[in-house]
Amino acid sequence: MTPSGDDMLVGILLIGNVSGTFKQTLGQLITTEQLTTDISQTYLKYALKDEFSDALLSLYEAFQTGADTQKITEQILKNGHTSGTDTIAGVALAIKEEFSMGKRVVIALGGNAILQPNQEATFENQLKNVEDSCAKIAEITEAGHKVIVTHGNGPQVGNILRQNEEAKAYVPALPIDACSAESQGFIGYMMEQSLKNELARKKLPTNVITLLTQTEVSASDPAFQSPTKPIGVFYTREEAVELAAAKGWEMAEDAGRGYRRVVPSPQPQKIHGVEAIKQLVATDTVVISTGGGGIPVVQNEEGDLKGVEAVIDKDRSALRLSEQVEADVFMILTDVTNVYLHFGEPNQQKLEGVPVKEAKEYMTEGHFADGSMGPKMEAAIAFAESGKEAIICSLDAAVEALAGRAGTRILPEKSTVNA
Repeated sequence: MTPSGDDMLVGILLIGNVSGTFKQTLGQLITTEQLTTDISQTYLKYALKDEFSDALLSLYEAFQTGADTQKITEQILKNGHTSGTDTIAGVALAIKEEFSMGKRVVIALGGNAILQPNQEATFENQLKNVEDSCAKIAEITEAGHKVIVTHGNGPQVGNILRQNEEAKAYVPALPIDACSAESQGFIGYMMEQSLKNELARKKLPTNVITLLTQTEVSASDPAFQSPTKPIGVFYTREEAVELAAAKGWEMAEDAGRGYRRVVPSPQPQKIHGVEAIKQLVATDTVVISTGGGGIPVVQNEEGDLKGVEAVIDKDRSALRLSEQVEADVFMILTDVTNVYLHFGEPNQQKLEGVPVKEAKEYMTEGHFADGSMGPKMEAAIAFAESGKEAIICSLDAAVEALAGRAGTRILPEKSTVNA
């Protein structure tokens, strides 16, 4: 039986009524031309009668748990009246569409996706790396997932700051927030173009867009009193002293390589533009957003946004983005296929499916370094605590990881999943 558009509409409405959520993307399965309002209203009133509620709940729960749905559906069809039978068939089809849809995935790309260690930061090198990365992202899209991509910008914004510093005698230097915006546009351009090309080669829709994204932080964040994030070029001790006196910069020695400016790294409070992102994703558009952690802004007493001299941790911003767009999966891509305990030692242990409680214990035991895997695990754990799955893996393993066959998966507690 093939239900009509009206049956399908009723199925969608019933799913929303039972589950408490309305999947906007399901609404797009029915075109305006297919709808007949009067008939739809009649069917809806009929379908909401008590005689269908138990059957509907059974069918919905069967799809959620992976139980045998065919037997339940056949029983419903056998016992239903004509219009009721059509409606339940629409319900079944709508539910199938809901549970066959790909996951909404936020992908946090690591820095190597744009520039490899010790690689010269030419445009050609960066574009080639981005093209390779986007080929893998296209595979994730091809698998049916709805993708939002975020990325780092450390080397790029550092080079922009250096350009500003060395050209200051000729062109006024830009503040850090403006440099962050510039890096978002540069990287977003490469990614959007590369991903469009790759999707076109696969004969898939080429809806890709880069959003310049502002990330709001609190003006009272303690980080503004204790700058710790090194940025920009290296200076000698004498130069650092002069800059600190002339510009009021905080300067610190960086790994014995010289002195660098250090700026605040406040916690991200809110990603702006999320509703637009959700609407775009609902139309199967791949969105590139929140690059480099987002452009740091604060809100003043009048409610206006204003840029600040700061750098926001990209993993923390990616977590905030995942929460706000209600992602099904938060995926952090890095250089390794898995997270390890005792990494690099003879007794190193690969982590695969890890309950969030166990992952928190590993964090407490100090298994993950602050400058590398620590922030990634911290963000993954925080997302899993919200009741959804977080994944840490390499770009090459991403598709398999989403299918549960690769990577380190931080799993929510069962009680949270079933709630």
